[in-house]
Amino acid sequence: MNRGIWCFVLIVSVVVAVASVSAIPQTINLHGRLTNSTSGDALTETYNINFSIYNAYSTGTALYSKLVSVTPASDGVYDVILDNVDLSFSEQYYLGIKVADDLEMTPRINLTSSPYAYMAQNVSVGGITYDGNVDMGANNLTTTGYGFFGFLGSLTNRITKLWVDEANVTGNVTAGGYFIGDGSLLTGIETDTGWVNDTTSTNTSLNVNIDGILNATGAATVGGRLDVIGRLYTGLRASIGNYYTSTYDLSVQSSTNDSWIEILNNGGIGKGAFFGMQYDNFELWSYQGGDIEFYTNETVSTGELRMTIEAAGDVIIEENLEVGETLKTDVINSSSSGNVTITSVGGSVIVKLG
Repeated sequence: MNRGIWCFVLIVSVVVAVASVSAIPQTINLHGRLTNSTSGDALTETYNINFSIYNAYSTGTALYSKLVSVTPASDGVYDVILDNVDLSFSEQYYLGIKVADDLEMTPRINLTSSPYAYMAQNVSVGGITYDGNVDMGANNLTTTGYGFFGFLGSLTNRITKLWVDEANVTGNVTAGGYFIGDGSLLTGIETDTGWVNDTTSTNTSLNVNIDGILNATGAATVGGRLDVIGRLYTGLRASIGNYYTSTYDLSVQSSTNDSWIEILNNGGIGKGAFFGMQYDNFELWSYQGGDIEFYTNETVSTGELRMTIEAAGDVIIEENLEVGETLKTDVINSSSSGNVTITSVGGSVIVKLG
């Protein structure tokens, strides 16, 4: 039933807040006046008025609705506070009013800002007090300036040194330079992932490049290439898969009188050469019990065999044997069919018997 009611509404204040700031009331204060649309007389009876908020000027579904019992004053003026207005006010909203059984009045009323509320769009971080965490969800915080977050935006191009007490990393840590340190505080490191200054660690696949001193008191095994700019010290065994280069020398030292170098083939220990110092003697062994052969290297790819120390103990000279001083031997034996000739240049050949 149309009562011919005319409603004038003044929105005195709009006080809303985002849901996370519950200390600020989420209310809208409305002042209006009910009059007879024909005579203009003030209406003072009690009416049920439904207030609705939309995000469209016409049609659409109400985002908020509140039914309020209103009793105007003698001049038809009423005051209403709409509570629990849980809207973000990030877009234009419109107010619709329906009095009693009348249709909702048209057109809807634009909800507008208080003049000083314009400052809210330029609010600075200095004017905000945080009493909890800031959850940005899946959104990013970006900047075009050179402040703190601008600094973080190009962090990888800016950091030269980083000091941290503790870093908890769930992904990968990729370093294009060097890892410096003895690794004494590292945990969860497999023994075949690489090492410097360790007692038992090995590296069976990677090349090792060290600009300084490598000190391994246990076994030092390198599957690829070992480049040492300084010195290499190993307490037990140094095994190098390809080759070793050094600006200085290869030093194998031990705390005893024995210092040895092993050259092993694919068979492992017992399948190669073993040479070094025992007390003051230099010793050379063949693990396989075979001959020890000495070659000259006339070309890059080939060499000439000059001397052999057979496994049985015989020493075979492939060319001339030149002795600067006295040659002492129990037996001179030739396996060839020719003669054994002893000559002297400019002197005599003396054979002493007994």
